[in-house]
Amino acid sequence: MLVCAAVSCPYLRLEPFVGERLDEQLDDQVRIFLGQPEVLEIDREKGEVRLSSIFDWFTEDWAASFSPDEGFSGSDDERAVLNFITAYVSESDGEYLKTGEYRVRYSDYDWSLNRQ
Repeated sequence: MLVCAAVSCPYLRLEPFVGERLDEQLDDQVRIFLGQPEVLEIDREKGEVRLSSIFDWFTEDWAASFSPDEGFSGSDDERAVLNFITAYVSESDGEYLKTGEYRVRYSDYDWSLNRQ
C-alpha cells in the first residue's frame, strides 16, 4: 500500500502486509483512518457528515461493490462510500448514515509532510 506521506494521508503501517492476514490488516487500516476526525466527522446537530477529500477524489472506486439500493445522502458515488463506511463505524453512526438526513462535506486536505 502506497501513501503520499502527507498529514492527511492514511498512516503507514508499522508492520508488513502478509497474505494470511491481509484482510484483517486492511480492515484495521480502514478503522484507523476513519478514526481520525479530519477523515470522518458525523455532526448530527449540524446535519453534516464531513469526509476526507480522498473520498471525493476516488468516489467511483466504491460504486461497483457498495452502491446501496436505498438510504444515505449525496450522489450515487457518495452513497456508495457512505455504505462502505457503515461497516467500520458504530451501529448508531451506521444507522444515522443510512437515514440520509445530512449534507456531505469534504475536509480540506493537508499536503504538508507528516512526521513519520
